[in-house]
Amino acid sequence: MTVVGGLDLFPPDPAIPMDDYVTSLDEVGIPFELLTVDAIADRWPQFRLPPGTVGLFQDRGAIVPAGRGTRVMQQLATRHGAVLRDRSPVSGLRDLGAAGVEVEAGGATYRCRGVVLCADAWTNDVLAGLGQTVPLTVTLEQATYFAPEDPSRFEPRRLPLWIWMDEPSFYGFPCYGEPTIKAAQDCGGPEADPDHRTDEVDRARLALLADHLATTLPGSGRPVRSLRCHYTLTPDRDFVLDRVPGHESVVVGLGAAHGFKFAPTFGRLLADLATGDRAHELPAFRLDRPALTDPAYAPHWLV
Repeated sequence: MTVVGGLDLFPPDPAIPMDDYVTSLDEVGIPFELLTVDAIADRWPQFRLPPGTVGLFQDRGAIVPAGRGTRVMQQLATRHGAVLRDRSPVSGLRDLGAAGVEVEAGGATYRCRGVVLCADAWTNDVLAGLGQTVPLTVTLEQATYFAPEDPSRFEPRRLPLWIWMDEPSFYGFPCYGEPTIKAAQDCGGPEADPDHRTDEVDRARLALLADHLATTLPGSGRPVRSLRCHYTLTPDRDFVLDRVPGHESVVVGLGAAHGFKFAPTFGRLLADLATGDRAHELPAFRLDRPALTDPAYAPHWLV
């Protein structure tokens, strides 16, 4: 981890309530600071913020490199006996009752006592074998890298992670790994088919993001490249960590497009659910919660 601090920026009358954050942090005893516009300018003069903006700062905010972190978790898994099969798409899942579960993947058939399903945008493709679906929306998002004229002003020790807590919501990083600033809009992309998504840059969304950075983080520079990725969203954007009702040998895990940072904890909880080693009460993440069972539930994705 690279600790840089995390700054949540709440403009006047924000779409994301600051009280939710303050209350949650107080309940679990995590320290934070509430900062005025002037206090933010004194500490990080790179920002130019509207009057009345309040910053919520946590000094332990950190960057975890996804590629390196995934590789480490894979290495730890194999060290403990796991066998990883890449390029093996799952084409079938059947619950055999007392005989266990049968999975077809990569041209082979496997039988086991239980399955943990973490298939993201393809979750419902796999659950189809059980006659189950989860209400999911897949969107095509876009992250862009900006090249400041003076990258030293935006180094990790001089700029925190930041999130603009309004609609639209934006977030960004200090220069990390290269002399560019990564930034993006959260949940602003169109719905997409993950099997037929485009890598073409969305110019309108790029312009919206570039305008925000030019206004609130002047000096961040010109955009040099954009990358597309998909989000897999539950209606309430909360996680799924639960056994499939009626198919208790199958456990589903979904990160709802903000789960990577929790991956080690997700792994422990999902393993416990699959093996029955320990009981966990996770009502907010159940498959039978109203957000996933009530057809009238209105999706909301800002967190």
